[in-house]
Order: sequence, then structure tokens, then C-alpha cells
Amino acid sequence: MNYMKHGEHFLKEFPGRVPILIHRRDNDDLPNLSKTRYLVPSDMQFMHFMCVLRKKLILPPHKALFLFTTKRRLINNSMQVGSIYESDKCDDGYLRITYASENAFG
Repeated sequence: MNYMKHGEHFLKEFPGRVPILIHRRDNDDLPNLSKTRYLVPSDMQFMHFMCVLRKKLILPPHKALFLFTTKRRLINNSMQVGSIYESDKCDDGYLRITYASENAFG
């Protein structure tokens, strides 16, 4: 599948939305998401998107969820998705994110 074509297509077809590709970090104990492509409103705070991911992953309360961009930056949850997209988007038109877990209380 040609992700570059689709990323550019989403930007034109859905203005005001950010195309995101998200994948689990290699060798992490979290499950894989069944859906890895999302269209998220650019004015949404990233913490709201993170809540959606936590629900889809069915994380217990003692598990933390960390999200990184392809530039290996930890994402600030209080930022708007559009701001993160502008600073960290890839050449293919997607914001690529890797998720990982860590036992926060042990």
C-alpha cells in the first residue's frame, strides 16, 4: 500500500485533520492496535487522542503509555495535534508515532 499517496490524499480531502500512523515499539509488552491509521482534528489536545489509545489498548491503571514521534521526541500531551504535526510530520504527509509502556509503580 502506498502510504505517501494516502497521506497527501487525506490532507486534501479532510482539511483541519491530521493523518497519524501509530505502531508499537519493537519488543514491547503492549498489544498491537487493530487500527494503525487515524484522522485526528488538528485543534484537539493530544491528551484526548492518548485517552482513545488507552481505551483501545485496555491498559490497567498501573501501566503508563508513552508516545514518541519519528524524531524520538516524547509527545507533550497538552499540545494540540496540529502543532505536533507541523513540527514532526514525515515527508509522506503522516505524523508517525510509536507507543510503548512502562510499569509506573514497580
